[in-house]
Amino acid sequence: MDTYPRLIRRIQAILIDSILIPVAFFSVLYMIGLMHIENEYVKITALIMPIFILEPGMVAFTGGTIGHHLLKLRVKSSRSDKNLNIVLALIRFIVKTLFGWLSLIFFFTTRKYQTLHDLLSISVVVNTSVDTLPTKDMLTERAASSTHYHYPSPWLRICFVLIYSVISLFIYFILFAALITDDCILFDACSSFQNTISEILPLTWLFSLAFIIIFGWQGKLFGCRRKQKTSDQPDS
Repeated sequence: MDTYPRLIRRIQAILIDSILIPVAFFSVLYMIGLMHIENEYVKITALIMPIFILEPGMVAFTGGTIGHHLLKLRVKSSRSDKNLNIVLALIRFIVKTLFGWLSLIFFFTTRKYQTLHDLLSISVVVNTSVDTLPTKDMLTERAASSTHYHYPSPWLRICFVLIYSVISLFIYFILFAALITDDCILFDACSSFQNTISEILPLTWLFSLAFIIIFGWQGKLFGCRRKQKTSDQPDS
């Protein structure tokens, strides 16, 4: 039976990759300079290749990045024991890059401790060397949350999370434009009130995103709410 890593080990793997990928990128950039390559297409291809190989390439063909392998983790399909194909591995990388830490919030709400980039790429991260891991690092699947409720499909919940996220961003920009003057933005001529607002607003928006993601996945947002089962309805 599969066991799942704690979030801290997944973050450690991400940190390892976040060091290796830039090193590879700038190494290639340095080599391009040494070789005096002028063709723009060759330059772009050469710069993209190390990123492609170290992330989606390794996930598809080896079951994980260097960070995953060092932390004894594996990325596989959530529907089988196979590695992801290259398309799903690429989707996983793009979503992880776009959403950053917000993707990790789903870890706390999903049965198999999947993040947003796991869900959208139909993948799951599991431990590979259970014999050498302490018990605390081997999480088991959460109990089903659908005993008393019918939940909207995962795709519908994700869609509404994105819609509410866009709305929250729109509200953020409206409040920012209403409370922060042009002089403050352009010439740094801000009052103490504006300085405080400019610090509080981004944090408030980030917290609102976290709540949107959590409540959206739990089926508590208007438009994609879970529905309570009646006593005569079987468990799903």
